[in-house]
Amino acid sequence: MAGLLTHLIISSVLFIIVLVISRRFLYGFFIFIGQLIPDAIKFGVTGIKLWTASPNLIIRDSLFWKLEALTSSYHTWVNLGLLIILTSLFLYSQNKLKKEHVKEISWSYLLLVIGVVIHLVIDLFIIEKSYWI
Repeated sequence: MAGLLTHLIISSVLFIIVLVISRRFLYGFFIFIGQLIPDAIKFGVTGIKLWTASPNLIIRDSLFWKLEALTSSYHTWVNLGLLIILTSLFLYSQNKLKKEHVKEISWSYLLLVIGVVIHLVIDLFIIEKSYWI
C-alpha cells in the first residue's frame, strides 16, 4: 500500500493530464477523486467511527479491514458503475436526462474507475515506508 503523498502526487499528475487532454475540469476531478477514494473511504469512515486521525489506531480497527475488502475489489467499482450508467440510461429513456448528460456521466465514471484501478495497482507494487510516503 502506497502512502498518502504518493497517491496525492499521482492524483495531481493524472488530473493535469486529463485536464489538458479533455479540457474539462470535471473529468480531471473524477480521475483525481478515483485515485484517492479507496483510501478516503477506509480511513475516513473508520476515523470518524473512532474519532481519530491516527493511522495506527485506524488500521487496528475491524471496520477498516471490512472496508478494505470492499474498496479493494474491482467488482465493487464495476458494479457501482453499472448501476450509475444504467440509472442514467433509464432517466434518459424517461426524458429526464439529455444525451449529452448521459455521455458526461459515463465518461466521468469511466475516469473515476481508471483512477481507482491505478490506485489498486499502485498499492500492489509499492510497499510503504510510512503512512505518508
